[in-house]
Amino acid sequence: MSHVFSVVMLDGDSADNVRALRKAAQDGDFFGRFFIASPDFELANFTVDELVNSVLTLAFLNGGDTITAEEILPLVRGVKSVKEFFAALETINLTGVAKGADWGAKLMEHAIGYPELPQGHEHAGKFRPVIEAARIMISAQDAGYVRSLERFVVDPGTGELREK
Repeated sequence: MSHVFSVVMLDGDSADNVRALRKAAQDGDFFGRFFIASPDFELANFTVDELVNSVLTLAFLNGGDTITAEEILPLVRGVKSVKEFFAALETINLTGVAKGADWGAKLMEHAIGYPELPQGHEHAGKFRPVIEAARIMISAQDAGYVRSLERFVVDPGTGELREK
């Protein structure tokens, strides 16, 4: 056993990965906390309006097009995944905006500044899952792996730790 407390975040639309993670938790091969983002990381942690604001910031910072939220919002309202979100953006050929390190950094910067999900998100008022995961990683440093393993078990359905 490696004595590693793991924190995993998966997109819910990756059924094979979700199934494998849940089985590992059920079999005792995984110890830690996992989050299944529905449908994906971006929409579980941000509203479409927040994603649009991140797009506008990245476009500006990368010397891209000058476009407004009012021009983008009608294209992306009602998207069901970040894949659909970026597909809609492709219709306007935004420069300097794509999934990648800059995108992730901009989202994390926003999440740190605004740790709770805003109005308009189905889980408004709760902490963003990514913030919850970060807090767990920070507190796990002092928790003691063996003590935690003796006291808790991973719920394979929810990914949460529960008392044995």
